[in-house]
Amino acid sequence: MFSKTKVNLFLILFFFTLLSYLLLLFFFPHSFLAQLTNIFQSTLANFIFVVFFFMLIVLLGILGLSGLVDFFYGKLLKKQWQRTKLGKILVVQEFITKRELEEALSEQGLKIGEVLVQSGRITSDNLNEALVHQREVPQKLGCVLKEIGSSTDEDIKWALSRMGRKLGEILMDKGLITNYELYQALTLQRYGKIPI
Repeated sequence: MFSKTKVNLFLILFFFTLLSYLLLLFFFPHSFLAQLTNIFQSTLANFIFVVFFFMLIVLLGILGLSGLVDFFYGKLLKKQWQRTKLGKILVVQEFITKRELEEALSEQGLKIGEVLVQSGRITSDNLNEALVHQREVPQKLGCVLKEIGSSTDEDIKWALSRMGRKLGEILMDKGLITNYELYQALTLQRYGKIPI
């Protein structure tokens, strides 16, 4: 019945309202609002009445605001943070296969040495030598590769640019999707109109 968001909202509003009333009692003890809930002889009884009174007001407010909370949470927050992943959309729309998606995602996770080896710019032996040398001298792998003469500055910059690519760029570079197909998938992702 009550989501975590509604419970948190209730607690925030309840304590804010109660604190506001207590501050009103402290600074303006003779005001009409301060005297409004002073109906019992006992201070404790008045305090308990105030707590339940504000709980009821806030609870009714939350129930009335629940539609608004649902709107903001459902429409804005979910849309921002829980979008369907681009790869899933591309597979559902049959622009790519699951296997092609997995290959592209694995390419996204490659390290600089792996990118250079796969491209043929360095050999596996060059990479292993650089990794051994890197243990002795705490430097970035690109610097070590340049230092031992296995790679050039241009190769390192090229590899770094390959590592920073997004999924759509990788798939386009591989010729698996067109620019228009990527645009369609991104539009579906943005507006959440994906038949999954």
